[in-house]
Amino acid sequence: MVWQPSLAAPIAEDRLLLLQNVLDQAYTEFRRLNDRLGETRTYAREAEGFSSEVLEQQMRLESIHVFDAGSHDDHVCPLCSSRLRQPVVSISAMQKSFHVLEDNLSAVSQERPKLREYINKLENRREEKRQEIKEIQKSIAAVQDEQNIASQIREVNTRIARVVGRVSLFVETIPFLDEHSELHKRVNEAQGRVKYLEGQIDDTESDEILVSILSSISADMTDWAKRLNLEFSGQPYRLDLNRLTVIVDRAGRPILMGQGLGGGENWLGCHLIAYLALHKYFIRQNRPVPGFIMLDQPTQVYFPPDRYRTMEGLPSELSDEDREAVERMFNFLFAVCKELAPELQIIVMDHAGLETPKFQKALVEKPWRGGNALVPQSWLLA
Repeated sequence: MVWQPSLAAPIAEDRLLLLQNVLDQAYTEFRRLNDRLGETRTYAREAEGFSSEVLEQQMRLESIHVFDAGSHDDHVCPLCSSRLRQPVVSISAMQKSFHVLEDNLSAVSQERPKLREYINKLENRREEKRQEIKEIQKSIAAVQDEQNIASQIREVNTRIARVVGRVSLFVETIPFLDEHSELHKRVNEAQGRVKYLEGQIDDTESDEILVSILSSISADMTDWAKRLNLEFSGQPYRLDLNRLTVIVDRAGRPILMGQGLGGGENWLGCHLIAYLALHKYFIRQNRPVPGFIMLDQPTQVYFPPDRYRTMEGLPSELSDEDREAVERMFNFLFAVCKELAPELQIIVMDHAGLETPKFQKALVEKPWRGGNALVPQSWLLA
């Protein structure tokens, strides 16, 4: 087998340059639209101020409508009819100014919707240009990522090529083994042994062996279910490999663990008898399986969750029935461990210890209470 380097996707440098040019043009157009929008908004604000000023002047001149421009004497006060030294501005001149203001205000009012529409168009075009810039930036980032990946592939290929070269040099310098050497003979013998064993075991025989193993395990599980006083004890217990669960073959229909086989105490018992039956078989058949099993807090099913979570539950708090069940479980573990000693070790981590001599003798660590813990208090206070 000859090693072939991974092919890196070719990256066109001109594509990145083209995208950069397009991005520069988009930025220029965006700034142009932004400047025009700013100028237009300034013009709109000035027009709005002019309109307000014209409207105010118009309101001041509206009072002239109460006078008759044809019969009014410019040397007589239009309010008190007294003679004036200086003539006042004629009513007709004031009305003329009033009409001029009206025309200017009308022109501004007509231009205002068009100006608003133009501002909206500029805002829309500017937003479209902003989205276009984002898309161009994404395309540039994608091209740069492709370049990085291609660079990494080239670097990896360089490293692999260096290693392949060293291996090839080593292989070329070592002498080849003679096909009649002792090592070749041992390999051929081992291959022949494998073919012979494969020929001796067919699928049918494998199935029969598995049924026999499960039958042996089931016998231990059934016996231990009685010892633990599990629900439906006396009926055959077995391990179902297809569903990975414990089943009781009760007359009429089988009962699966978790589907009609009691509560937490029975589920705990099913796990224990299944684990220990498997270990017993492995030990008896001298299988290469580590000879220990570790159980973490098996007594928690007998305590209220709040008491067990705070590690305050004690066997003295249990009812007589639950206390007997806890003692029965530990006595069962002692018995199985003794039966399979020294090949089996059972490690139990639990805070709800018993006061029986057998249990106290088996303790490896004193209960962690009253300041006694895995991490001493003196360490925490130091």
